[in-house]
Amino acid sequence: MAALERHQVACYLGALATAMLVGVVLPGQSVHLGGAITPLLAALLFVTFLQVPVAQLVRRPPAGRFLPTILLLNFVVVPVLVAALFPLLPDERAVELGVLLVLLCPAWTT
Repeated sequence: MAALERHQVACYLGALATAMLVGVVLPGQSVHLGGAITPLLAALLFVTFLQVPVAQLVRRPPAGRFLPTILLLNFVVVPVLVAALFPLLPDERAVELGVLLVLLCPAWTT
């Protein structure tokens, strides 16, 4: 897993190159492959959010003004901002869900 994290940019670029190659080689198959996009995006988001260090927060909670600030941002400011920007999104459920998951998932950093 550490090797994947160390080379994650190369992995992403390789996945993009593979997708472009498949699109060029099999241009008529995009209708059949389109159904795989939503599950793949969901899996990618799930794996991304697994890296949030929740265990560290239990052992060593953030101190000082950091915790109230991050709580205010994550649970008040960002949801209001997302609600304001939501009407500007394309009218497609997969895009809306992805944006909501990415923007509304609390960002805990220590």
